[in-house]
Amino acid sequence: MSTAPANTNTDSSARRRSPWPLALGGAAMTIAAGVSFMFLLEVPFIRNSGMPNFALMVLGCLLAIAALGRRPRWPGAFATLLSAGFTGLFGYGIYLHGLPQPANATIASSSPTQFELELIDSDDKPVRLRDYAAKGPILLVFYRGFW
Repeated sequence: MSTAPANTNTDSSARRRSPWPLALGGAAMTIAAGVSFMFLLEVPFIRNSGMPNFALMVLGCLLAIAALGRRPRWPGAFATLLSAGFTGLFGYGIYLHGLPQPANATIASSSPTQFELELIDSDDKPVRLRDYAAKGPILLVFYRGFW
């Protein structure tokens, strides 16, 4: 006569693993990918695109979502919200905010003859803005500091 042990539970939901490792792993991967971007700015591919870091962040989000699917409780929900929020901020900062801005169609212009400007060059000779206006557009750059 054989009897089944009293502790045997055939219910599959009781044998599910805890969502904590998956949830924390996903959140940690997301945060580590974002923080590592700052340390890898010397690598041109990372600096110019940020795609490897963004891919790791998305993978971390997927892990957190998988933890939420295992057992929908607060660890998985918290990790999913944290991962999604951090990934969203990174994506906004890198891809939307970091896009090149369109050139301004109207450029502030003024004629160099509207005002007189005379400065002394490095050879102690006077230089007039009007003298350079005939050669083409002028860009004045003023440096602060000491030489």
